[in-house]
Amino acid sequence: MLDGVGTVSYERTLGHAESALLVYYQSASTDPEAVATYTLANHLMSSAFFNELRTKQQLGYMVGANNLPLNRHPGLIFYVQSPLAGPELLIGAIDDFLNAFFMVLLEMSESRWQSSKQSLLAQIREPDNNLRARAQRYWISIGNKDYQYQRREQVADAMAELTRADMVRFVVNTLKPRTADRLVMHSCGTDHQEDATLEDTDPITDIETFRARCRRSEE
Repeated sequence: MLDGVGTVSYERTLGHAESALLVYYQSASTDPEAVATYTLANHLMSSAFFNELRTKQQLGYMVGANNLPLNRHPGLIFYVQSPLAGPELLIGAIDDFLNAFFMVLLEMSESRWQSSKQSLLAQIREPDNNLRARAQRYWISIGNKDYQYQRREQVADAMAELTRADMVRFVVNTLKPRTADRLVMHSCGTDHQEDATLEDTDPITDIETFRARCRRSEE
């Protein structure tokens, strides 16, 4: 668990000309409300993130934001691979996006908010098209220890109750870089060595020590 660790970073030296950086946020909770919040956040942010960093800033071709649940804990990742910028500039661009996104939500019209939420709810509640799809969903439920097969509907019900104010609070309280608990993984390209050092992060120098620290956060 990343709860209480602040921003920690881990560097991989790959000897590649391009740089890459990934930011991972993980929920401390596995309840339906947490899953709904992270899933809706990704739905609202992914296209805006791509448009800002790929289309407008043209930092690289590999740009994205996605859901990444691990061990039933919902999570979000933001990633960029760039031939133009090193890790320090990439984390700055991601942080600028995250710092400003609450304003995007505040300025969003009510009709657009409802349309975005309802379109995602329709995807979640879409009936299985065939027995294969149903069997796959059941196996996923079993893997998630959802033995009553109720998780999907519980998440949908929780999402239906989410308000725009709830999402603004989530972005400000959970995703805001200055106070967030998150993992930053990065590799500095050979063309960007002058931009290799990440400021304001706690570097992971020993994996076992980091794992022990994360286990303490669960206690």
